[in-house]
Amino acid sequence: MKTRMEVKCEVMQAKIGEWLLHDQQSSTPGMYRPYIESGSALALAGMVKRLAKDEYLVRMPNGTQITVNGNCTCGDVIAPSGWCQHRIAQRLEYEALLHLDVIKRSMHCHGYICKHLADVECWDVHCQMPRSVYCPTCEEGTAGPLEYAQVAEASMYETSTPPVTPTLVPVASVPEDTRATLLPEAPVSLCVKMRLPGNHEMSYTLRGHDDAGVLARLPMVLAGLERQVDPGTCESGWLHRIYQAFLPVSMRKAREEKP
Repeated sequence: MKTRMEVKCEVMQAKIGEWLLHDQQSSTPGMYRPYIESGSALALAGMVKRLAKDEYLVRMPNGTQITVNGNCTCGDVIAPSGWCQHRIAQRLEYEALLHLDVIKRSMHCHGYICKHLADVECWDVHCQMPRSVYCPTCEEGTAGPLEYAQVAEASMYETSTPPVTPTLVPVASVPEDTRATLLPEAPVSLCVKMRLPGNHEMSYTLRGHDDAGVLARLPMVLAGLERQVDPGTCESGWLHRIYQAFLPVSMRKAREEKP
């Protein structure tokens, strides 16, 4: 079970790791690192709020507020390529909200049978917990752990029907894990193809255990490929290095001289 904030933090942490890796592999390692670290601290602390589609408000620890709407109003002219800590914090919030928008169909609630605690929203697309459980206090008060038989839910591709509260009954023994044994190959794959300069093609394959997990990662993968798709301007990008290594010199010069 994962809350909305936990899923947001996971997406942000993955994006932070990706940016730090790109910064380390660039021609000037460490140039973006201070801004990534300070911006990520703001985003992970929940200091970014979306006001409109393309407008965000970043609150600083000292109480000041910065508006980011494509550009930042902080006036930091030292930040490389204009990526100050406020723009980085805003971008992390955007990436997290984009991911949550993809998986929002899988959001559900876990309720407590004993009514001792309020219902909790769960944003984990791979959640295997029953929808109704006893609170930890009630669990500890029993001789053994309480387990529940859960009614199977409809697939995401079946005709939508009004939600029905599953019938849950305590069972005497703990059932075995119903999750299928992992296969050597992933049961779900999605192949993305793109054309590179010089009449070359590249394919990128996403693999996973279900459609929801693969589709949830697709926007982040496409965004990462889009940032590297121009081999003529991003010297630190891996597509640029492929372009320089494999494209014939004559074709390379023709492209460089082309206005």
